[in-house]
Amino acid sequence: MWSCVHPSPRPAEREGHLSARTLRVFLCSPLLAKSKGHSSWPGLRRIPGRLFTHMVDAIFLSSGVSNMPEGQSRDIGKMSDEEITEVVEAMQEFTSMHAWSVLKGITGLGIERGWVEEQLSNRKPPKEIAPDAEIIAIDECLGLYRPREKRIVIFHRGVAAAAQILKCEAEDLQHVVTYHEWGHAMLHVGEDLDGRECDLRNYSRIDARVHESFAQLLAWRAIEQNLRNSRNPRVQRRWQKIRDIFTALEARQPPAYRGWRRLEGVPLPKLEKILILIRRGTRFREWEGLSAVADS
Repeated sequence: MWSCVHPSPRPAEREGHLSARTLRVFLCSPLLAKSKGHSSWPGLRRIPGRLFTHMVDAIFLSSGVSNMPEGQSRDIGKMSDEEITEVVEAMQEFTSMHAWSVLKGITGLGIERGWVEEQLSNRKPPKEIAPDAEIIAIDECLGLYRPREKRIVIFHRGVAAAAQILKCEAEDLQHVVTYHEWGHAMLHVGEDLDGRECDLRNYSRIDARVHESFAQLLAWRAIEQNLRNSRNPRVQRRWQKIRDIFTALEARQPPAYRGWRRLEGVPLPKLEKILILIRRGTRFREWEGLSAVADS
């Protein structure tokens, strides 16, 4: 779950949107369970109008589902059962696609909820992005993974600054950053078949180019998989948008972030083989070395 570095409200909460944690609590609530499948959604219609408005804002902004159609009312009393069903199903599908769960299937590494802490920080990132920046790195500018603490930190200020340059929604860009940082985290804490995670010393010795490119590779595969597996049209459109932002950001990233394209088509068994070698301390200074392993 997301937590703040200090007590000040999260950006989404300051703007009047519900947090992702609140959304997940709502999705699992008895109120929704009793409502779904019944005529006129009686449980949902008991939600105060202002609270439901905030909930819908959270669905379409904080939660990353496509925006409301132009002019559509957010007053639950004026929404049809079909509109409510579409909203709730889109929210449920999108929020079920958590990075750690998706990457678990992609990498073959074991991980469970809570093994890595996630934080959305309002503090200034270690490296700030200039308004006219041509190069935008992710780590230390938009987010970072702290292996000793097993913690992912997303810097709201950095994401917002980069979003202005890329002319995209900060909420969409935040998903790209989150998946990238989870790529780093999986390389470290994901358990192999023997139940072992990557030794911290081996993790810290991985070449920076391999580190960043591998995080990019895992993030891309996860976003692509989410897009393919999406059933709800709203969710499909959102993941398409997030994928486009990944590509736009990549065009402005340092060379260390781009080597992953050489392994884009590597099948899962070979990808797992490369992951094992990296985590056991095999030193790859060039992507050609990784490509040779993949081709063997």
